[in-house]
Amino acid sequence: MDIAISSSGVEVSQKLEEVTRTKVAKLDRYLSGIDRAEVRFSEERNPRIAEPLNCEVTLEGHGYHIRGGGHGVTAQAALDGAIDKLERQLRKEKTRRVNRQHNAGERRAG
Repeated sequence: MDIAISSSGVEVSQKLEEVTRTKVAKLDRYLSGIDRAEVRFSEERNPRIAEPLNCEVTLEGHGYHIRGGGHGVTAQAALDGAIDKLERQLRKEKTRRVNRQHNAGERRAG
């Protein structure tokens, strides 16, 4: 999987980059065929926002695009929120694909 990390107004340290690559690479276990992942860190400049750091992760592959975002006080917390959302979406997509395959035989027989 090709993982691209970018940022706007946020310093992405070497450790954050390693953690990001590790966590995003683990998403492949939910749904195979993920070709590309784009991770973008940004910061809101409004002082009223309690969780100013944002992380958006976009996964692409085999006809689907799945996007999840998270907010947090730290970049690590924002990444965790985005990963949690993506895991839910990937589980749902995999369940939908498996059910479609299992139910296809019933439709033909009936």
